Amino acid sequence: MASTTACTEAVPLVYPQEVKNDSARKAYKLKLLKDRPETLFADLYKSGEVSNLIFLTDQPLAWHAAISAHYPSVKKEGICNGWKIKIKEVEDPDTVMTTVNMNGPNRRNLPPLTTTTPCQRQTPPPLQAAPADPEKKEPTGPEPDPQLDRAITDLKVKFIELERELVQLRELISQQPAQDTRVQQDSSAISTELTKLRQDRDSNRRELSTVRTEVRELQQDRESHMARLTALTEEVRELREERRSYRRELTALSEELQERERVKEQLDSHPDHNQNPVTPIESSQNPPTQQPPSTPSSISSPHANPTPRSPPITQMNTTPSPQTNTTPHPSRPAQQRGKPDIVILIDSNGKFIDENKLFPTHTVAKIWCPNTQHAMDLLSEQQLGSPSHIIIHTGSNDLRSQQERVSESLRGVIEKASTTFPNSRVVMSTLLPRKDLHPDTIHRINSNMSRDCILRPNVHLAHHPTLDINCLYDHVHLYKNTVPIFARTLKDVALNRDQSTPRRRSSPAQNPLRPERHPTGPPPRQHPWRQDHPHLLPHHAPLRSHQGSYDYPQARPEPLLSPGVPPQPQRRELHPDPLSYAQAVKRTAGPTLTTTTHVPEPTHTPPHDELRDIQQMLSLLCSHLIGQVPQ
Repeated sequence: MASTTACTEAVPLVYPQEVKNDSARKAYKLKLLKDRPETLFADLYKSGEVSNLIFLTDQPLAWHAAISAHYPSVKKEGICNGWKIKIKEVEDPDTVMTTVNMNGPNRRNLPPLTTTTPCQRQTPPPLQAAPADPEKKEPTGPEPDPQLDRAITDLKVKFIELERELVQLRELISQQPAQDTRVQQDSSAISTELTKLRQDRDSNRRELSTVRTEVRELQQDRESHMARLTALTEEVRELREERRSYRRELTALSEELQERERVKEQLDSHPDHNQNPVTPIESSQNPPTQQPPSTPSSISSPHANPTPRSPPITQMNTTPSPQTNTTPHPSRPAQQRGKPDIVILIDSNGKFIDENKLFPTHTVAKIWCPNTQHAMDLLSEQQLGSPSHIIIHTGSNDLRSQQERVSESLRGVIEKASTTFPNSRVVMSTLLPRKDLHPDTIHRINSNMSRDCILRPNVHLAHHPTLDINCLYDHVHLYKNTVPIFARTLKDVALNRDQSTPRRRSSPAQNPLRPERHPTGPPPRQHPWRQDHPHLLPHHAPLRSHQGSYDYPQARPEPLLSPGVPPQPQRRELHPDPLSYAQAVKRTAGPTLTTTTHVPEPTHTPPHDELRDIQQMLSLLCSHLIGQVPQ
């Protein structure tokens, strides 16, 4: 702002009328600059160029050297190529930025003064007085000595060079402390950053070592858990086999006891044991067409010879049994065929499941259900109708956002499905493992889901113990070749089938049942798991019938004893070991009548407390395999 004001306040030179020639104008201008050094004047050259800075100095060479060293682009003009300097812009050398004229007092031939708009002004040193009258001539003195003038000129030039070097040295000295300070600051900052980087490196190394140790420990824990899970799975399989054997034995024993009671009543009512009269009521209830053509079993008694099967037994065989009715889908009217019998609510893992091949004899609807909220919206009769089976697999997409709260969401889905469809069989699938989440989180959620399913009589749990993170091609989705395993588990639980046995591909005649486990064998071995976990035994748990996914359909019971086997007392003599449960039941029944009867189809399964204990123990064992055991 100061330079602009100075330039705008420059006083133009006004020559008096008596000054007419160029020499007079030069003399007048020099006198005016000497008398008024604080005033800025403006004037033009003869060519019309503008001079921005005009000043008087007795050291023009020093000023010339300083200006040339400070500005990178200059042009020298004037007398001796050095008294007029044009300072140009670096980017545009053709444009003149500033013109500087340096006038010395001892110069005889001064360059023509120009229009002056000085933005900087230096107070000139005192000059020699100019002649008052420009017309008068100075008196002629003695002529100077040329050698002396030359020596003086050389000395002046040397002094000028020394002054220029002194100015440069002073500038360098003044700039050196600032540069040293900046270098020291930069060096200090670099040292600080280097120290921080070293500390970060050491901390990262320690963290990496800790992470490696934790990974190694986790791998060891995983191996131990997998080994334990394998052992527990084998024990569960054996327990299932024992449970099925016990069920068959209990059914056969119950039928045998009932038959003994009937035979005893019949013998008590008829003194003649060799005759078997048939009352009109019995003959009307048992027509000849309902009797099987050949009955391999017969009733043996110490007082009577083997006789044909009595009519009450024939009536018992023709009575349908609720356990042998393994058809999970009752027949529907023709007007309801349009509604699906089975509804599958599943997320993206059901992409490769073909519902028509999975349930070829049923009407199936597969609905995409990405999360639990979508499942809550779909669980209504308006959306699904009245299906006989509902299979739900969802919640995996909620793990990232909800974590442990997924258990509450799944509990809501279970409650709504159970209350909205009380007559449907609801199958809840456990969450599959994920690579981006800790397995303990999924185990806890599956454990909570298992406990919630136990509380609902029509809700059953489908667990997938054979599917692990090695079955995932990314963090969440299954490989295509592992989808049939996943689908088969859902189908087995939905149809109430045994998951441990292979799928049948032929008729029952070509695939006979496994051989029965008779009570004459050695007692069942005590598993190490039962000894290590006594709190999971049936007498520690509440006796409650569990209608879970492990209540498989009962197979047709086989006779415990064939007609050629010796009576029961001889077996007891041959096996003095501790009695099994079936033998204890036979002993309590007493030696009233030793018979061996082949019952093709049981009428019902008595609600024994021991059977409920076995079911409860298996339920707790499965809950223990999935996660924590409910307290």
